Amino acid sequence: MKPYAMCLLLLGATSATAAERLDMSDPDQRQFCANLTLLIGQMAMESHGKELRAQDTDTYKKIVEVGPGTELADALARFSDQMRGRMKPELVGPYSTYSLCLGIAEELVTGPVADEIGQVCNSAPAGEELTCMRLFFEDLAPAAASESGTKAQAQSATSEE
Repeated sequence: MKPYAMCLLLLGATSATAAERLDMSDPDQRQFCANLTLLIGQMAMESHGKELRAQDTDTYKKIVEVGPGTELADALARFSDQMRGRMKPELVGPYSTYSLCLGIAEELVTGPVADEIGQVCNSAPAGEELTCMRLFFEDLAPAAASESGTKAQAQSATSEE
């Protein structure tokens, strides 16, 4: 599975046109998708911690600014608000992947990119849809690790001064 799978899952469920505009041969667009995925979890954590509606968070505003528009951000915010108190905020992003995989499998999520997304989800053995989520996060891990490595280097440089 490629790192953009989650991005396709999310965009395919909320904005098929945006998903079709993605060029996954472009490293910048792949990074955009990875960043967008991380923002989803961040929005859930922020709204939970401050007891705000997800649409009132700074992260929501950032998704609107850098994402394909308010349609995606609104869908993510609604999902985040629905899950508040029902699951740990850090699980909202992974759970949305799992839900969309199942939604496509059950034909609850449809659209021009649903077939492609379904193929990504169906790479997991039957009954093991969580593999879809696990593979995505394994692919995302190098990007997250390099990001945290940069922060660690900056902290190290600061502490040496």
